[in-house]
Amino acid sequence: MPAWYDIESLGADRATQKCAGMDASRAYVEKLIEVEANAGIPRSRIVLGGFSQGAAMSLYSGLLSKRRLAGVLSMSGYLARGPEVAEKWGGDKIKDVPIFMAHGTSDPVVQFAWGGASRDSIKALGMTNVQFKSYKGMAHEASDSELADVVQFLTSVLADVPVEEAAGAAEVAASS
Repeated sequence: MPAWYDIESLGADRATQKCAGMDASRAYVEKLIEVEANAGIPRSRIVLGGFSQGAAMSLYSGLLSKRRLAGVLSMSGYLARGPEVAEKWGGDKIKDVPIFMAHGTSDPVVQFAWGGASRDSIKALGMTNVQFKSYKGMAHEASDSELADVVQFLTSVLADVPVEEAAGAAEVAASS
């Protein structure tokens, strides 16, 4: 099945699994960021975000980035390869990048405890702007309240992007 990377098991050791394919996916994410940057979108206006494996990829890529992004969004995700991230994370250049993590308390696929442990690991790195919001009774899915919080997060990290600038960059990207 196509995915961002291989999951070895559904057990509690997910944070330390090898996740074969993750580095290739991270390289692909970085290439997408560069395409957008070359189209006129500054990295400071790019948010990485995803659900489940996409969330894990967003956290992994965002924390290993050596250049600042506008933010990182994780919905029902976890920090994969935690020990590697702890060794190689972007450090002071990215420590204040806003991170929003959303997780259902009844998630049977990516357990709620894994999301909380990931938050704690990310804060322990030295990341200073980490939000974690739980959604009571929500399983491995999205809810209207979660999506409203995602919109609020995106609005807050992209609030100072002039409409004209965003529209102009979109035109540049569409023409290339």
